[in-house]
Amino acid sequence: MSYMVRGKAQIELVDGVAKEYAASAQRYGGEEQGALWIKRMEQLSSQMARIEITPTWVRILDFQSRFPSAIVKRMENA
Repeated sequence: MSYMVRGKAQIELVDGVAKEYAASAQRYGGEEQGALWIKRMEQLSSQMARIEITPTWVRILDFQSRFPSAIVKRMENA
């Protein structure tokens, strides 16, 4: 599933590794691998950018339960 989002974006520079990035690294890499990844990121850069989007429009692209109409029409005419 993919998302398309439109809205107002704000960018904030943060020192070190952003807390959301660190939480994601540990969630998906596990505690040990996540900590190693965060350590590498700290060595690569002293700052990160946090991007916050206030959505005004969102679309979900879910190719498992529904296809975009252009693909459906093409399949019907094949």
